[in-house]
Amino acid sequence: MPSSRQNQKAKPAINSRLNKDLCDLSVFPSTSKKTNSIQDSIDKPESLSTTIKALQQQNLLLKEILHLHDDAIFVKSASGKLLYANQATLDLYPSNGPTSLIGENIDAFFTKSQVDAFRHSDEIAMQNDRSDLTESIKLPDETEVKARVIKKRIEIENGEHVIACISKDISDKEALIENLQRSNEDLDNFAYAASHDLRAPLNVIKTLMGYVLEDCENILPHESKDNLALAMSRTHRMEKLLNDLLEYSRIGRSQKLPTAFNLRQKIFEWLDLIDLPMGFGIQCDDVDVFLPVTPVNIIMVNLINNAIKHHDSANANIQIKVRLNKLHTVLEVQDNGPGIPDKFKHKVFDLFQTLKSRDEVEASGIGLSVVKKIVLNYGGKIAIKDNTPRGSRFVIHWPTYMSK
Repeated sequence: MPSSRQNQKAKPAINSRLNKDLCDLSVFPSTSKKTNSIQDSIDKPESLSTTIKALQQQNLLLKEILHLHDDAIFVKSASGKLLYANQATLDLYPSNGPTSLIGENIDAFFTKSQVDAFRHSDEIAMQNDRSDLTESIKLPDETEVKARVIKKRIEIENGEHVIACISKDISDKEALIENLQRSNEDLDNFAYAASHDLRAPLNVIKTLMGYVLEDCENILPHESKDNLALAMSRTHRMEKLLNDLLEYSRIGRSQKLPTAFNLRQKIFEWLDLIDLPMGFGIQCDDVDVFLPVTPVNIIMVNLINNAIKHHDSANANIQIKVRLNKLHTVLEVQDNGPGIPDKFKHKVFDLFQTLKSRDEVEASGIGLSVVKKIVLNYGGKIAIKDNTPRGSRFVIHWPTYMSK
């Protein structure tokens, strides 16, 4: 049986072994509760063996989980020496490289400019505890990828700091975003060109039909006059459609700077652009806002026009309300009309969608699409809610500008 002195000599050795196991786990987060449990085990030698075995099993489990992950996960020293790497990381390096990358300096696999970029993000992580950057990386097999690289500074034994890294390949995502942006630009350019170029021949058609109606007014039969009048109304509809489409295609090409203005005072400018029928009343909160004027004007004119076109009563009322908070300027345009059925609420913002036929309501079906596109272009949100007791509420959350 070992003596007391032998036990005292053995205990540091056991603690050293345990500290080594803990060092293996130090790259993973642990709770204070677990730390206290480990300390209790050190103080009770009879449970040391069980604790060490549990730690080894936990270490093995965590490593297996990390090896299953598709992202490259690794730990390296401040000098670039690889201390841990999961399988996704090892697969990035050539098969004729070191049989084990652990303990190797991986800088040798990259160009100087690439290593300098790595060192820059390492310094950020060391100074700020964490870095989160998107990097262009040329891998050892010459493949170029875009990666989101998250680095975390971690302190291990003896006060030494290492860097834990997660590198996620986002090349496919970036390519998809670029393709979508290109497609959107192509569609916008097509809409702009089509609407712009079609206006010239349409104007010629309108002019020629006007000449025919004027020159042949006394000789044309009544039915022919009706047909020409119908054709003329359709050309006016097409002209409005092209103008609206042209306006829609221009949204997003540039953003207007915000300006401080009183919302109620803007009503007079909106009414100059709206054919307000008799019996319609508009009320607006007397509130100063800090928003881009032109986009807000377009939004309000479209929403008010929409309420007018679809109203079913001579006693019509439109209210514009404003709420201000730290995050948003909330604009509400509500009416006491028939409202919008739930089955159509998700469609009203689509291009060329109208709730009534164009023979009932003269509309291009673009107005609400313009509203939504402007709101989204400025980082806002728009929703349709029911009004009480009847009607609709269009609610816009416009991001609050932090400086004036």
